[in-house]
Amino acid sequence: MPPGNATPPHRLLGTSELVYLIDGVARVHCDSRTVEATAGEIILLPEGVLQSIESIGEDDLRYLSANQPQYSFAIDIRGDDLVPLQNSTISDPIIISDPASGIEWDYDTGTLIYTLINPVLMPEMDIPINYSVAYAQIRPGGNIVGNRLTGSTDLIYVLEGRIEIRAGDGEDYTITAGHAALFPPGKPKEIKNTGTTDAIILSIVDPAWRPEIFEMIENR
Repeated sequence: MPPGNATPPHRLLGTSELVYLIDGVARVHCDSRTVEATAGEIILLPEGVLQSIESIGEDDLRYLSANQPQYSFAIDIRGDDLVPLQNSTISDPIIISDPASGIEWDYDTGTLIYTLINPVLMPEMDIPINYSVAYAQIRPGGNIVGNRLTGSTDLIYVLEGRIEIRAGDGEDYTITAGHAALFPPGKPKEIKNTGTTDAIILSIVDPAWRPEIFEMIENR
């Protein structure tokens, strides 16, 4: 989104929206509250809020958006249909400004993993979603241990650098910045950073990650 542009004011009925800032600076309007966010920050917008995302920096704004339940044109209310909601219980947005503020996991494999948002592991946050988001920094030569998730899908998005993934079919896949890999429930995977710079990834797990669904498998 080029500077000076914005999404039109709209409501998403029955679905929350998670926004992860990749580049640029955003001014996010959420009903009567306005917040600013920069790269690496997360804003979770509750369902039904009157919202708009504006690019206010000097560079293009880039962000990831996740909706649950999934987005459809039928729930996107804008223009003449924007009427006040009756008996609304809309709450303020949830803002996560620093990965290090999440739950830290260090597997001594050259990788730091932070749980950013998880309704199971962070019940005190009263998170209105069923999925979780984690942030991982993989140093050159580092890896995420081979694993599979029972009953949950894992979407891995590469923010910086590149990773090599060995999937259950025995093939190696190189995933570079701006690309993603989707692993259905039970699909084994092993992730390595074979590059010369840090690789930064997001992992979105649905339903939310929890220790009992994580099964470690033998590394190659």
